[in-house]
Order: sequence, then structure tokens, then C-alpha cells
Amino acid sequence: MEYRFIFTPTLADYRQAHVFLQRRVLGKWWWLNLILSIFLGFLLVAPFLFLVSLSSRYIPADYHLYPLFAEIALLGAIAVYVGYHKIICKYVQRQTYVANGYMLEPRETVADEKGIRFIGKLSTGTLDWARAQAIEECANSLYFIVDPGMAFFVPKRAFADTAQLEKFRADIKAWHARP
Repeated sequence: MEYRFIFTPTLADYRQAHVFLQRRVLGKWWWLNLILSIFLGFLLVAPFLFLVSLSSRYIPADYHLYPLFAEIALLGAIAVYVGYHKIICKYVQRQTYVANGYMLEPRETVADEKGIRFIGKLSTGTLDWARAQAIEECANSLYFIVDPGMAFFVPKRAFADTAQLEKFRADIKAWHARP
């Protein structure tokens, strides 16, 4: 049996795929990424605050205000983390996908016993079932994992109804399980 459907990916689909893969790669170590990001932000902000404090005539020579500078540096580091990860990354992703309009063009997906093919305006990708590391699912999409940082996705809205989705899910799991 062959499945053939057309869908148009959205920015939300790409963001969701990015978050899905990031969580999959980091796994239980997501908190380490957060701590390292804040630490790097601290390393960026603290020397600047220290230099400002040395050159300012409003700061007394004794060190009783340095804990305050540490708190300000930590808040600055958190601001750097939030500014970079939550604002700048989303802006860059949006500009990339909008500038490369072909990424938001309709694409055809064909799945059969051999594998799954993604046919877009400028490129075509084929994934044999033997090369797929895993097939995973989240609330809105099915993911075909190529390696830990790369996956093809098919939004669930590409299916006509839940019965077609269930049949597709059963067939691809059977095809993927074959040697």
C-alpha cells in the first residue's frame, strides 16, 4: 500500500520540530544546557560590570557592594539567556524560513514498503526504513528520526481523519520493524 498526501509546513511546525529534536538530544540533561547558558551569560556580563565599577567614582573603595554586582551580573546573564534563546533564535528562524520561501511551500509525502519520500519545490528527500533510527510522535506531528539532530516530520493535519492516521501509523511501524 502507498500513502500519498500533500501538506504545507508552517513556522510553528518548524519551531515544534526544533524543540522536539532539542529535547530528544538533550534528554534528561536539558537543565545542564540551561545552567551552561546562564554561566556563559554571566561570563559575558560580569567583567563588564567589574570594569564599570572600577571606573566609577560613585562606588566606594570597600567591597561591600560586590555581592550586589554579582546579583546584577546573574540577572544580566539570565537576560542574555532569555534574549538569545527566546527572542533572537526565534527571530532568526522566522527570517530564515520566510527568506527561503520554498521551506513554506506545499510538499508531497509518499510512504510505501521501501521508505518515505518528501518531495518539495527545490529538493527531494528519501528515507529508507532501514536507515530510520526511530519513528516518534508528539501531539501534532510524526517524526522520522535520521540521526539525533535531524528528522523529517509529517503534521497530523495532513491526514484526512484519525482512521487514516491510525492505519498509517500501524503500517509504518510494521515497515520499520522489518529487517
